[in-house]
Amino acid sequence: CRLNVPVSWLFYRSQRQSVEIQVLTRTHQSLVEIDERTRKAPQELLDDPAINKALRIVETSAYSDDQLMVYEHFWDMISVERTLLYSAEQKGLKSGMEKGIAQGIQQGIQQGIQQGIQQGIQQGIQQGLEEGKKGEQVAIARKMKAQGIPTSMIAQCTGITEKEIESW
Repeated sequence: CRLNVPVSWLFYRSQRQSVEIQVLTRTHQSLVEIDERTRKAPQELLDDPAINKALRIVETSAYSDDQLMVYEHFWDMISVERTLLYSAEQKGLKSGMEKGIAQGIQQGIQQGIQQGIQQGIQQGIQQGLEEGKKGEQVAIARKMKAQGIPTSMIAQCTGITEKEIESW
């Protein structure tokens, strides 16, 4: 199998009893051999991510059937763990969002109530002032009418219609 990697060219052959890796790096142009007696790859190889990945591939290809089954079972368990973790994370996010939305709605309702109360108070004050002003105008108009002032002049001074003044 031949892997083309950006930093190095890596060639490897795998057999059950012996694994031999030949690595030609651009910078070192050195030949490194790993066989069944090798327990750990040289650090210069492990530092290169592409070579490190290739070494892991070669290592797994040298497993016996039982070792390979255990290795695959291990990664299956990791995959299941990741899936469970992701599912729990998504469930937590959904729950948190639902709670956040509910709190937001509640706060919005409370703010709406407060704004409604404030607007109601403002409208009530405004309406009361207008009614008070109108009542004062009516009282002045009645006094003017009692004094014998012409209806047209009372209407002009108070803003009350002549028809309304005559109805008293």
